[in-house]
Amino acid sequence: MSQQIITDEETMVDGYCEIELGAGSWFYNIVFATSDKYDTEFVQIQHLRSRNAEIPMKRFNVNKNNVRILGQGLIAFADANGL
Repeated sequence: MSQQIITDEETMVDGYCEIELGAGSWFYNIVFATSDKYDTEFVQIQHLRSRNAEIPMKRFNVNKNNVRILGQGLIAFADANGL
């Protein structure tokens, strides 16, 4: 399975990262977002079926203060399990 993280300076400035999984049919988008209702900032991880999908299949919101901890935890999990 091929995996590719697609970023460039222009999209990173906008708080966006795209991770392509497999043969280009599944994507994760990582987006910096703001809640109008609660006036807070957070990071949203979106699971998309295709690059052009308008509605994500799944969404996961992470407090912006916990993003680095989540990333380090995922890396530690992958290392411990030989992934």
